Amino acid sequence: MRNRIVAILIAAALVLAAPGSAAVTKAQDGGLSADQLALLERIFEARAYLEVVGSYAEDRTGTETQLLTLAWEDQAFEFYNATEWEQAQTVINTAGELNAQAQVRATVNEEDWPPYVVSGEVRLVDGVLYVNASYEEPDDSLPPLPEGWFVVPDIEAAQEEYPALVALQLDNVTRSEPTPLLENQQLIRDTATDVQQASTELADGTQADQITVTFGRDALLAVMSEGVEDEFQLALFGAMSDASYAALIVTLDAENRPLHVRTEMVLVAEGVDAAALSPDDFPAGMTLSFRFEGVEEQSYRQFDEAFEPVAAPEGVATEPAS
Repeated sequence: MRNRIVAILIAAALVLAAPGSAAVTKAQDGGLSADQLALLERIFEARAYLEVVGSYAEDRTGTETQLLTLAWEDQAFEFYNATEWEQAQTVINTAGELNAQAQVRATVNEEDWPPYVVSGEVRLVDGVLYVNASYEEPDDSLPPLPEGWFVVPDIEAAQEEYPALVALQLDNVTRSEPTPLLENQQLIRDTATDVQQASTELADGTQADQITVTFGRDALLAVMSEGVEDEFQLALFGAMSDASYAALIVTLDAENRPLHVRTEMVLVAEGVDAAALSPDDFPAGMTLSFRFEGVEEQSYRQFDEAFEPVAAPEGVATEPAS
Protein backbone atom coordinates (compact mmCIF):
# COMPACT_ATOMS: atom_id res chain seq x y z
CA MET A 1 0.00 0.00 0.00
CA ARG A 2 2.76 2.45 0.88
CA ASN A 3 4.38 2.27 -2.56
CA ARG A 4 1.03 3.00 -4.22
CA ILE A 5 0.41 5.99 -1.92
CA VAL A 6 3.85 7.39 -2.66
CA ALA A 7 3.50 6.80 -6.39
CA ILE A 8 0.17 8.60 -6.56
CA LEU A 9 1.18 11.59 -4.46
CA ILE A 10 4.54 11.94 -6.15
CA ALA A 11 3.09 11.53 -9.64
CA ALA A 12 0.73 14.41 -8.96
CA ALA A 13 3.03 16.68 -6.98
CA LEU A 14 6.10 16.12 -9.14
CA VAL A 15 4.35 17.53 -12.15
CA LEU A 16 5.83 20.67 -10.65
CA ALA A 17 8.23 19.55 -7.96
CA ALA A 18 11.49 17.73 -7.43
CA PRO A 19 13.08 16.43 -4.18
CA GLY A 20 13.63 19.27 -1.74
CA SER A 21 15.65 19.68 1.40
CA ALA A 22 13.01 19.08 4.07
CA ALA A 23 13.36 16.15 6.43
CA VAL A 24 11.17 14.49 9.00
CA THR A 25 11.87 13.26 12.50
CA LYS A 26 10.24 9.97 13.38
CA ALA A 27 7.99 10.42 16.36
CA GLN A 28 6.99 7.35 18.33
CA ASP A 29 4.01 7.02 20.63
CA GLY A 30 4.89 3.63 22.17
CA GLY A 31 3.99 2.86 25.75
CA LEU A 32 1.99 -0.33 25.16
CA SER A 33 1.31 -2.55 28.16
CA ALA A 34 2.46 -6.15 28.41
CA ASP A 35 -1.07 -7.33 27.63
CA GLN A 36 -1.24 -5.13 24.54
CA LEU A 37 2.14 -6.37 23.34
CA ALA A 38 0.86 -9.93 23.80
CA LEU A 39 -2.08 -9.12 21.53
CA LEU A 40 0.34 -7.85 18.89
CA GLU A 41 2.23 -11.14 19.11
CA ARG A 42 -0.99 -13.00 18.35
CA ILE A 43 -1.37 -10.95 15.17
CA PHE A 44 2.24 -11.59 14.16
CA GLU A 45 1.81 -15.31 14.79
CA ALA A 46 -1.38 -15.37 12.70
CA ARG A 47 0.43 -13.67 9.85
CA ALA A 48 3.31 -16.17 10.11
CA TYR A 49 0.77 -19.00 9.95
CA LEU A 50 -0.16 -17.95 6.42
CA GLU A 51 3.44 -18.49 5.36
CA VAL A 52 3.58 -22.11 6.56
CA VAL A 53 0.05 -23.51 6.22
CA GLY A 54 -0.24 -25.84 3.24
CA SER A 55 -2.95 -23.87 1.45
CA TYR A 56 -5.81 -21.43 1.88
CA ALA A 57 -8.30 -19.33 -0.07
CA GLU A 58 -8.29 -15.56 0.19
CA ASP A 59 -10.67 -12.83 -0.92
CA ARG A 60 -9.48 -9.22 -1.02
CA THR A 61 -11.29 -5.99 -1.77
CA GLY A 62 -10.08 -2.44 -1.52
CA THR A 63 -10.86 1.18 -2.23
CA GLU A 64 -8.39 4.02 -2.51
CA THR A 65 -9.07 7.70 -3.17
CA GLN A 66 -6.53 10.48 -3.43
CA LEU A 67 -7.02 14.22 -3.84
CA LEU A 68 -4.07 16.57 -4.19
CA THR A 69 -4.65 20.32 -4.50
CA LEU A 70 -2.15 23.01 -5.42
CA ALA A 71 -3.37 26.56 -4.69
CA TRP A 72 -1.64 29.73 -5.87
CA GLU A 73 -3.09 33.23 -5.75
CA ASP A 74 -6.64 32.83 -7.08
CA GLN A 75 -6.01 29.51 -8.87
CA ALA A 76 -6.40 25.90 -7.71
CA PHE A 77 -5.19 22.78 -9.48
CA GLU A 78 -6.63 19.42 -8.42
CA PHE A 79 -5.40 15.88 -9.12
CA TYR A 80 -7.86 13.12 -8.26
CA ASN A 81 -7.61 9.33 -8.40
CA ALA A 82 -10.06 6.64 -7.27
CA THR A 83 -9.64 2.88 -7.51
CA GLU A 84 -11.82 -0.02 -6.42
CA TRP A 85 -10.35 -3.50 -6.74
CA GLU A 86 -11.04 -7.10 -5.86
CA GLN A 87 -9.12 -10.37 -5.87
CA ALA A 88 -10.12 -13.98 -5.27
CA GLN A 89 -7.21 -16.36 -5.01
CA THR A 90 -6.01 -19.72 -3.82
CA VAL A 91 -2.57 -19.97 -2.28
CA ILE A 92 -0.46 -23.12 -2.03
CA ASN A 93 2.76 -23.23 -0.02
CA THR A 94 5.04 -25.92 -1.45
CA ALA A 95 8.49 -26.50 0.05
CA GLY A 96 8.71 -22.88 1.10
CA GLU A 97 7.67 -21.64 -2.36
CA LEU A 98 4.42 -19.70 -2.63
CA ASN A 99 2.20 -20.55 -5.62
CA ALA A 100 -1.04 -18.69 -6.22
CA GLN A 101 -3.85 -18.29 -8.71
CA ALA A 102 -6.03 -15.18 -8.60
CA GLN A 103 -8.94 -13.60 -10.41
CA VAL A 104 -8.45 -9.83 -10.35
CA ARG A 105 -10.56 -6.81 -11.28
CA ALA A 106 -10.30 -3.05 -10.79
CA THR A 107 -12.33 0.05 -11.59
CA VAL A 108 -10.24 3.19 -12.05
CA ASN A 109 -10.93 6.93 -12.32
CA GLU A 110 -7.85 9.12 -12.68
CA GLU A 111 -6.57 12.27 -14.33
CA ASP A 112 -4.52 10.78 -17.17
CA TRP A 113 -7.02 8.38 -18.77
CA PRO A 114 -10.77 7.92 -19.29
CA PRO A 115 -12.46 5.78 -16.59
CA TYR A 116 -11.87 2.07 -17.18
CA VAL A 117 -12.33 -1.43 -15.78
CA VAL A 118 -9.48 -3.92 -16.11
CA SER A 119 -9.73 -7.59 -15.16
CA GLY A 120 -8.03 -10.90 -15.69
CA GLU A 121 -6.12 -13.75 -14.10
CA VAL A 122 -2.78 -13.86 -12.32
CA ARG A 123 -0.68 -16.94 -11.53
CA LEU A 124 2.44 -17.25 -9.44
CA VAL A 125 4.26 -20.50 -10.22
CA ASP A 126 7.71 -21.36 -8.83
CA GLY A 127 8.60 -17.71 -8.43
CA VAL A 128 7.41 -16.66 -11.91
CA LEU A 129 4.48 -14.24 -12.17
CA TYR A 130 2.12 -14.68 -15.14
CA VAL A 131 -0.55 -12.11 -15.99
CA ASN A 132 -3.44 -12.11 -18.46
CA ALA A 133 -5.34 -8.82 -18.22
CA SER A 134 -7.57 -6.80 -20.51
CA TYR A 135 -10.03 -3.92 -20.49
CA GLU A 136 -13.67 -4.92 -20.16
CA GLU A 137 -14.51 -2.14 -22.63
CA PRO A 138 -11.49 -1.59 -24.91
CA ASP A 139 -10.70 2.00 -25.84
CA ASP A 140 -7.81 3.14 -28.03
CA SER A 141 -7.26 6.13 -25.74
CA LEU A 142 -6.38 3.85 -22.78
CA PRO A 143 -2.78 2.83 -22.02
CA PRO A 144 -1.70 -0.37 -23.80
CA LEU A 145 -1.90 -3.88 -22.37
CA PRO A 146 -0.30 -7.01 -23.86
CA GLU A 147 -2.65 -9.53 -25.43
CA GLY A 148 -2.92 -12.88 -23.68
CA TRP A 149 -0.54 -14.24 -21.06
CA PHE A 150 2.79 -12.57 -20.37
CA VAL A 151 5.49 -12.85 -17.73
CA VAL A 152 6.16 -10.07 -15.22
CA PRO A 153 9.74 -10.39 -13.91
CA ASP A 154 9.64 -6.98 -12.25
CA ILE A 155 6.31 -5.56 -11.07
CA GLU A 156 7.40 -1.92 -10.89
CA ALA A 157 8.93 -2.04 -14.37
CA ALA A 158 5.79 -3.67 -15.77
CA GLN A 159 3.60 -1.03 -14.13
CA GLU A 160 5.67 1.72 -15.73
CA GLU A 161 5.25 0.12 -19.16
CA TYR A 162 1.59 -0.83 -18.61
CA PRO A 163 0.05 1.67 -16.13
CA ALA A 164 -3.28 -0.19 -15.90
CA LEU A 165 -1.50 -3.01 -14.03
CA VAL A 166 -1.09 -0.74 -10.98
CA ALA A 167 -4.78 -1.08 -10.11
CA LEU A 168 -4.61 -4.89 -10.11
CA GLN A 169 -2.44 -4.95 -6.96
CA LEU A 170 0.00 -7.56 -8.28
CA ASP A 171 2.18 -7.20 -5.19
CA ASN A 172 -0.67 -8.73 -3.17
CA VAL A 173 -0.36 -11.94 -5.18
CA THR A 174 3.42 -12.13 -4.89
CA ARG A 175 3.47 -10.79 -1.30
CA SER A 176 6.35 -8.57 -2.46
CA GLU A 177 5.05 -5.51 -0.57
CA PRO A 178 3.69 -6.37 2.88
CA THR A 179 1.24 -3.91 4.36
CA PRO A 180 3.29 -1.21 6.13
CA LEU A 181 1.21 -1.82 9.26
CA LEU A 182 2.85 -5.27 9.59
CA GLU A 183 6.12 -4.89 7.73
CA ASN A 184 8.45 -4.12 10.65
CA GLN A 185 7.20 -5.90 13.75
CA GLN A 186 9.54 -4.23 16.21
CA LEU A 187 8.62 -0.82 14.83
CA ILE A 188 4.95 -1.69 15.32
CA ARG A 189 5.64 -2.67 18.94
CA ASP A 190 7.42 0.63 19.49
CA THR A 191 4.96 2.93 17.74
CA ALA A 192 1.40 1.55 17.88
CA THR A 193 -0.83 4.01 19.72
CA ASP A 194 -3.33 1.52 21.12
CA VAL A 195 -4.25 -2.18 20.98
CA GLN A 196 -7.63 -3.49 22.11
CA GLN A 197 -9.40 -6.86 22.05
CA ALA A 198 -13.13 -7.55 21.77
CA SER A 199 -15.29 -10.58 21.12
CA THR A 200 -17.23 -10.87 17.87
CA GLU A 201 -19.76 -13.37 16.57
CA LEU A 202 -19.13 -15.08 13.24
CA ALA A 203 -21.79 -15.88 10.67
CA ASP A 204 -22.06 -19.45 11.98
CA GLY A 205 -22.70 -18.21 15.51
CA THR A 206 -19.28 -19.05 16.94
CA GLN A 207 -17.25 -16.48 18.86
CA ALA A 208 -13.95 -15.07 17.68
CA ASP A 209 -11.43 -12.54 18.97
CA GLN A 210 -11.14 -9.20 17.24
CA ILE A 211 -7.94 -7.24 17.86
CA THR A 212 -7.77 -3.59 16.83
CA VAL A 213 -4.42 -1.82 16.49
CA THR A 214 -4.57 1.94 16.03
CA PHE A 215 -1.87 4.34 14.90
CA GLY A 216 -2.14 8.05 15.58
CA ARG A 217 -0.44 10.62 13.40
CA ASP A 218 3.03 10.25 14.96
CA ALA A 219 2.90 6.46 14.99
CA LEU A 220 1.72 6.39 11.38
CA LEU A 221 4.47 8.80 10.38
CA ALA A 222 7.09 6.49 11.86
CA VAL A 223 5.68 3.47 10.02
CA MET A 224 5.20 5.19 6.66
CA SER A 225 8.65 6.79 6.62
CA GLU A 226 10.49 3.60 7.61
CA GLY A 227 13.14 2.87 4.99
CA VAL A 228 12.27 5.94 2.88
CA GLU A 229 15.30 8.07 1.99
CA ASP A 230 13.88 10.51 -0.57
CA GLU A 231 13.61 13.87 1.17
CA PHE A 232 10.55 15.02 -0.76
CA GLN A 233 8.63 11.86 0.17
CA LEU A 234 9.64 12.29 3.80
CA ALA A 235 8.54 15.92 3.70
CA LEU A 236 5.13 14.91 2.33
CA PHE A 237 4.66 12.38 5.11
CA GLY A 238 5.96 14.85 7.68
CA ALA A 239 3.32 17.36 6.60
CA MET A 240 0.50 15.04 7.71
CA SER A 241 -1.94 16.61 10.14
CA ASP A 242 -3.40 15.10 13.31
CA ALA A 243 -6.39 13.98 11.21
CA SER A 244 -4.15 11.25 9.80
CA TYR A 245 -4.47 7.79 11.31
CA ALA A 246 -4.47 4.07 10.54
CA ALA A 247 -6.15 1.03 12.03
CA LEU A 248 -5.58 -2.70 11.67
CA ILE A 249 -8.54 -4.88 12.71
CA VAL A 250 -7.80 -8.60 12.84
CA THR A 251 -10.32 -11.36 13.55
CA LEU A 252 -8.82 -14.61 14.88
CA ASP A 253 -10.49 -17.98 15.44
CA ALA A 254 -10.00 -20.25 18.45
CA GLU A 255 -6.80 -21.63 16.85
CA ASN A 256 -5.44 -18.10 16.33
CA ARG A 257 -5.85 -18.39 12.57
CA PRO A 258 -6.66 -15.15 10.72
CA LEU A 259 -10.23 -15.07 9.43
CA HIS A 260 -10.51 -11.42 8.46
CA VAL A 261 -8.21 -8.41 8.31
CA ARG A 262 -9.34 -4.84 7.73
CA THR A 263 -6.81 -2.09 7.13
CA GLU A 264 -7.84 1.56 7.23
CA MET A 265 -5.55 4.47 6.44
CA VAL A 266 -6.18 8.20 6.15
CA LEU A 267 -3.41 10.67 5.31
CA VAL A 268 -4.25 14.37 5.44
CA ALA A 269 -2.21 17.54 4.98
CA GLU A 270 -3.64 21.02 4.48
CA GLY A 271 -2.11 24.28 3.36
CA VAL A 272 1.50 23.08 3.27
CA ASP A 273 4.02 25.65 2.07
CA ALA A 274 4.94 24.09 -1.28
CA ALA A 275 7.93 26.36 -1.82
CA ALA A 276 9.42 25.12 1.45
CA LEU A 277 9.23 21.56 0.07
CA SER A 278 10.92 22.44 -3.20
CA PRO A 279 11.80 26.13 -3.61
CA ASP A 280 13.26 25.63 -7.09
CA ASP A 281 10.00 24.25 -8.48
CA PHE A 282 7.13 25.84 -6.55
CA PRO A 283 6.51 29.61 -6.61
CA ALA A 284 6.39 31.47 -3.33
CA GLY A 285 2.91 31.50 -1.85
CA MET A 286 1.76 28.23 -3.40
CA THR A 287 0.23 25.75 -0.96
CA LEU A 288 -0.24 22.02 -1.23
CA SER A 289 -3.00 19.91 0.34
CA PHE A 290 -3.66 16.20 0.01
CA ARG A 291 -6.02 13.56 1.32
CA PHE A 292 -5.58 9.81 0.88
CA GLU A 293 -8.17 7.32 2.11
CA GLY A 294 -7.68 3.59 1.78
CA VAL A 295 -9.61 0.58 3.06
CA GLU A 296 -8.57 -3.02 2.41
CA GLU A 297 -10.48 -6.14 3.45
CA GLN A 298 -8.95 -9.64 3.49
CA SER A 299 -10.91 -12.80 4.28
CA TYR A 300 -9.26 -16.21 4.74
CA ARG A 301 -10.84 -19.67 4.59
CA GLN A 302 -10.30 -23.31 3.57
CA PHE A 303 -7.03 -23.70 5.45
CA ASP A 304 -5.03 -26.77 4.42
CA GLU A 305 -7.62 -27.91 1.92
CA ALA A 306 -6.62 -29.67 -1.29
CA PHE A 307 -6.65 -27.33 -4.28
CA GLU A 308 -5.71 -28.02 -7.88
CA PRO A 309 -1.98 -27.31 -8.31
CA VAL A 310 -1.25 -23.94 -9.90
CA ALA A 311 0.21 -24.52 -13.36
CA ALA A 312 2.00 -22.13 -15.66
CA PRO A 313 -0.02 -21.12 -18.73
CA GLU A 314 0.83 -23.25 -21.76
CA GLY A 315 3.10 -21.81 -24.40
CA VAL A 316 4.19 -18.77 -22.40
CA ALA A 317 7.90 -18.03 -22.42
CA THR A 318 9.47 -16.98 -19.12
CA GLU A 319 10.98 -13.92 -20.76
CA PRO A 320 9.63 -10.39 -20.30
CA ALA A 321 6.86 -9.28 -22.61
CA SER A 322 8.04 -6.85 -25.27
